[in-house]
Amino acid sequence: MNMQSWSDHVLNSVNSAASVIGIVAAALLLISVALIYFTGTELTGRAKEKSGTPGADQTKSIRLSQAEAELAEARRSEETKSTRIGEVEAELAAARRSEETKSVRIAEVEAELATARRLAEEAKALAKQIEEKQGPRRITPEQRSQFLKAVRGLPTGKVIVSAFFDNKETHHFGAEIVSLLKEAGFNVIESAPLNFFTTSRPTSGIRIGFQDVNNAPPHAMTLQKGFSAMGSEPSTTTLVNSEEEDVVEIQVTPKP
Repeated sequence: MNMQSWSDHVLNSVNSAASVIGIVAAALLLISVALIYFTGTELTGRAKEKSGTPGADQTKSIRLSQAEAELAEARRSEETKSTRIGEVEAELAAARRSEETKSVRIAEVEAELATARRLAEEAKALAKQIEEKQGPRRITPEQRSQFLKAVRGLPTGKVIVSAFFDNKETHHFGAEIVSLLKEAGFNVIESAPLNFFTTSRPTSGIRIGFQDVNNAPPHAMTLQKGFSAMGSEPSTTTLVNSEEEDVVEIQVTPKP
């Protein structure tokens, strides 16, 4: 094919077409390069997002460790709280048991104290009884008052007081009776108890004597009432240290 024979018009058309094709080819090349670049950049970014940078990985690891440590600490704190609650409950139960024990012990001590007081009162009463039975007899102010009140306004008369032979206790008690009878208005013949002897020992330690049992002097009954008011129940006898029928004798014997 002889290109020299082509016309100028055709040659210009061919050159124009070649220029267009070159431009299109260059454009396609640029587009391809651009696609390759942006595709590589996108892939690299995605790969980085997936894999992460070393610094980011370290930060995540640190944060994860911190979170795990906080969780462990929270668990330990919860366990500590649970343990403390258990300890407090145990202390409360122990305190309640201790309080119950104290209450029981207080009740026991109070019962023991009441028993001790009762025994002390019983021992005191027994000691008083023994003292009254074995110790010297005395006329108490209360007994004196009771005797005087009982005989007030009743008949009085001649009286002698006698005490068991050579016995200090009976003579001392007889002297107190002499004083009491004088205060009550009786005519006491002897100023001190006379000695007498008898084998009889009445429970009260006192006998009232007069000669005629069927015709006792009126004031014999008065004396009986007076001694009864004192808490003593004297027996009677016809053996007296006087020949006069109107004389009543108070005989003080040893206690049985």
